[in-house]
Amino acid sequence: MFDTSGFNPRLIEKIYRISDILQKIYTTTYTKKRLSLYGGTALNFLHFKDIPRLSIDIDFNYRDQQQNDWAQERNEIDTIIKKILHDLHYNNDDIAIQPSYPLTRFDIGYKTADGEKDSLKIEIGYLRRIPVLSKHILLPFTHLKTGDEFSVQTPQREELFGNKFCTVLYRYGEENIASSRDLFDLYTISKIKLNTTLFDVAMVIDSLMRKEPRLYDRNPDTIIKNVMIDDQLKNLIRNGHVPADIKEKTQVFITQHLNNSKDKYKTLIDTFFDDHRFEPTLLKHHDLLNHHITKHPSILWNLKQLEEKKKR
Repeated sequence: MFDTSGFNPRLIEKIYRISDILQKIYTTTYTKKRLSLYGGTALNFLHFKDIPRLSIDIDFNYRDQQQNDWAQERNEIDTIIKKILHDLHYNNDDIAIQPSYPLTRFDIGYKTADGEKDSLKIEIGYLRRIPVLSKHILLPFTHLKTGDEFSVQTPQREELFGNKFCTVLYRYGEENIASSRDLFDLYTISKIKLNTTLFDVAMVIDSLMRKEPRLYDRNPDTIIKNVMIDDQLKNLIRNGHVPADIKEKTQVFITQHLNNSKDKYKTLIDTFFDDHRFEPTLLKHHDLLNHHITKHPSILWNLKQLEEKKKR
């Protein structure tokens, strides 16, 4: 059972609800094969030890089954999730669905145990339909209230770590509004003994799904300096305790791996942005990548944007 001491009871209720939803999704044959748990919930509830912070949203990436029209499968997934929410006693009026090309977002309202209004969010991304690394994995998830255990599909941890690294550097475009939660997650990653090769490969490939500046040209000093350590983060950490060295240690970690990206992967990155070609064989360890990586929708989308920019 999860030790809830030091946390806001309303947040505990929310993560119990998240556990309920995840259990339903991953005990349903159709969705458990097609949805890979991503983001802060995957990191903190699966890949990090002892849940260093709470995560109050659910992020999935759709996994293409290479069999059917993924748009049709998307409709089926939406139908199943609505049924799951109904089974968990959420009404139609509680559920708002916001579809767009890259993702589907469910905003789910509810009344807390003390009668107040609250909500949680589910997002399903459809541009990262292919894992970056060779394959996804299954990990045990323990329901945070009941203790029930079930298997959850998720990327290899270094893929998630590489994504979080790039999220800190790129997420909001502007260097002065990086998320304190993302900073905390990257700080946690910096303390873990990594497979450095896997991490760097995943980090570099993830950076090719984003606009310039190129990975090795990012300025971590400014980005980290301007992160606000706010209540959004403090409320998610037990007793609100934020480590004193969070910025210093994270900045050292970022700088180290940015230097690696320039030393080892500059040719791959420059070929992508200058020549508009994705050549994974330029990676010494390209065998670590998913064998469909050249068809990755986010990479192809970014290449298309580069080509269109060149024509203007």
